[in-house]
Amino acid sequence: MNKLLKRIFTLVIFIGCITPSSVCADNTYEKVFKVGFYEYKPYYFINKDGSPDGYYHDVLELLAKDLGIKFEYVDYELSQGIKKLESGELDLLVGIRHSKEREGKLIYTDHYIGTETYGVYTNKEILYGDLDKLEGLNFAFIEHELNSEWMIKFLEKKGINIVPVRAKSYDESIKLLQDNKVDVTVAAIKNNVLENKKKIYEYSAGPVYIAGSKNNEYVINEFDKILERYAKSNKNPIRDIQNKYFAKNLNTDSKETKVILDISLLISAISIFIVCIYLRPKIKKKKIKINIKERMNNNEYLLFYQPIVNPKKNNIVGFEALLRLRDRKIGIVPPYLFIKEIEENDMLFDISIWVLKRVIKEYDLVKKSNNMISDNFYISMNVSLKEIENEKFINEIINCLLSSKIGKDKICLEIIEKVGINDLEKIQKSIKNLKEAGFMIAIDDFGVEYSNLDILEKLDFDIIKLDKYFIDGMEGSEVRKLIMNFLSQLTIIMGKTIIAEGVEKISQRDAIKRIKNDKFYIQGYIYSKPVSIDEIQDIKINKS
Repeated sequence: MNKLLKRIFTLVIFIGCITPSSVCADNTYEKVFKVGFYEYKPYYFINKDGSPDGYYHDVLELLAKDLGIKFEYVDYELSQGIKKLESGELDLLVGIRHSKEREGKLIYTDHYIGTETYGVYTNKEILYGDLDKLEGLNFAFIEHELNSEWMIKFLEKKGINIVPVRAKSYDESIKLLQDNKVDVTVAAIKNNVLENKKKIYEYSAGPVYIAGSKNNEYVINEFDKILERYAKSNKNPIRDIQNKYFAKNLNTDSKETKVILDISLLISAISIFIVCIYLRPKIKKKKIKINIKERMNNNEYLLFYQPIVNPKKNNIVGFEALLRLRDRKIGIVPPYLFIKEIEENDMLFDISIWVLKRVIKEYDLVKKSNNMISDNFYISMNVSLKEIENEKFINEIINCLLSSKIGKDKICLEIIEKVGINDLEKIQKSIKNLKEAGFMIAIDDFGVEYSNLDILEKLDFDIIKLDKYFIDGMEGSEVRKLIMNFLSQLTIIMGKTIIAEGVEKISQRDAIKRIKNDKFYIQGYIYSKPVSIDEIQDIKINKS
């Protein structure tokens, strides 16, 4: 290859690198999320203006504003709200403890939003810590509320027999104590309604989280990202909200209470550390893997197809299959909300196998769906560099292809990550085996990220997909036009196909049509957005 051309190409690529393009994504949710509201001072309460208020309210408003979502409250007693959350009638609850019984029914944030400290309050003359004196007393507890039930179980383990009296909410349990209908109850220590009652014990049952129904895993994951960002910030806004509700009263506590509280917080911190560092990540990862497998088995994942068009003949030469997720309430979920979850939980291998099998299954349906599809069309799917280097994955997809009898050059694998010069030897063998089995191979986003032409010489690609960077700026940049023409001539010499992605304007399409290359194809909204298999029949190629 001409050394001068190589130098020109490398130079213009370098120039292009200093002005990278940006991609804007619309992260706004259209859905209004239903959030359970329960009276629980100082965490949730109605203020003097008749508006929702409290620590949990402020935290939720902060997160909702940051994420760009809307929510509305639905009044429920806490125990009833948890049932509604499990059934999917509610979307979110704030201030919920994690438990084994709820595992699998609810989705929790990884980051907790607080560690609630509770007091055991009584109208009897009992010294602090003398829990044995609770023997035989009527004890109001909130059914299905873990912090309240924890104390009942704690007393049972100590052999202290109380008479449990069920209440629907903390407000109800407090009123029962104030009306002397019970002898004992529990409440948050910052609830000043019980200042005239005797506090005989303090405890923390562990951290609390934001919980969502199983249909709202996406927004829970987004909350987690925001909470992680807050945690790493020097000015954590959550800390400011905590200080607003809790820090101002610290000086009024007794020395005895402070010592006990410090011990309680220390124990809680150690427990939280163990759970967060060692157990919860493993439990969550396993749970997410199970969810992803269930989605595959239940066909909640689906493929959208975007046509690849020969602009000179005005026919469809191929499609790119793009993964989507169908949610019962949200509808079609865009990939940026679930792909990272698949990658981070080591499920990319399984998903790619699922996509390949679905592409093979739907190939004939796609072919028959539109009379503008050429006879020798192909369907491409994305694979990562990590998968191409995985011998087990290569063997698996080769077996899938050979057992399908679909034939050669019908499926194309697009390598979607940067292939560096150091990776070439690792993937040469894989590409050779894949092509011999009948796959075509494409290199995606070629251009700005790939400044070394050895990649094209040493790896046997069939298709080069040009980086959208060149398409976006081609009308006002002679340099980008020069690069596109250069790459076009290069692919002609090497017998390869070139595809321009992200073409949206007629002027861009016409500029590509003028390039003398019969295998310079176009993919973009100028022809069609990605559509479901049922919508392929409606794709029309504008010849004007």
